[in-house]
Amino acid sequence: MLTAISLLMALLAFFIAILAFIGWNSISGKVASEVSRFLADGFKDGETLHRMVVDQANRAMYEGVYTVDTDLNEEDTEVNEASRPEGKQ
Repeated sequence: MLTAISLLMALLAFFIAILAFIGWNSISGKVASEVSRFLADGFKDGETLHRMVVDQANRAMYEGVYTVDTDLNEEDTEVNEASRPEGKQ
């Protein structure tokens, strides 16, 4: 009796593994196609990603590039404050 139950459980586990593999491949393919579509469409003129890149490039050109590090010494802070455009915090 235990051997039959063990065999049935093993078969059930095997079928679940096959279904999981097929499902994972299906989901993976859908995600990959959606991501590639989103990236391809997003960088077209006027789309969201294109506007973000253009805005960041304009900001870097006109405001400069600042450090992201928040653990600055006083000397570094003075240099950064002096290099910022007027009115920017």
